[in-house]
Amino acid sequence: MKSWYLIAAMAFGVSATAGEVELRMLLPLDRTAYQTNESIPVAVLRSSAQALAASELAVALAGDDGSRMAFSWPLDAVPVAGNDARATEHLYLNARLLRPGRYSLEATANGATASAAIEVFGHVRKSSFKLIAWGSEASPAEQELMGEDGLGFNLLLARGIGDHSIRGAVDWMQCCTQGGRVQSGPAERMRLVGPLRDPGRVGEERRSCTGARRTPWASISTTRRC
Repeated sequence: MKSWYLIAAMAFGVSATAGEVELRMLLPLDRTAYQTNESIPVAVLRSSAQALAASELAVALAGDDGSRMAFSWPLDAVPVAGNDARATEHLYLNARLLRPGRYSLEATANGATASAAIEVFGHVRKSSFKLIAWGSEASPAEQELMGEDGLGFNLLLARGIGDHSIRGAVDWMQCCTQGGRVQSGPAERMRLVGPLRDPGRVGEERRSCTGARRTPWASISTTRRC
């Protein structure tokens, strides 16, 4: 298993088979939207019922604007272990060196091809002042309307991050975790507790936010407290 860094820039890409070799492209962060302040991990899995011959991994990144970059690395032969032969190559795209836009990523090895589509968005906001939607219950599609060009927020305190909040140009942070901790106990009863009065006093906790009333996603409320 090897890692490669592209000096350019658990969702599944399109996989293809050539003869007995299958190639799959995976996006381990389970999303297709990324920002220009992060690395984009990509995994290319090749497998076969027979031993994999030494080959070359060719990777091409093409933008909708006509830009294109291509890279290649040698791949070692892989013997059968158990029921098949398989190997995973880990790649990292440096999105800091990519302009925002849509891209098609394609990998070829052992005569098989796999591909995936990704989007890159800028991470610089219009203001460093935080306009926060606290405890938002916006649906994924509604998150795309919450950013600076929509409802005007630039930070979302809620559960989960995904493609939609990135497309909406709104940053994300887990609610009630700043200076807080996870309450100990059996796994089925573990819950997030609110911030501490003094982050250094780990034995003290304030009331849980789990029972706090949530406000509609489109409203601005200053009544929700932890």
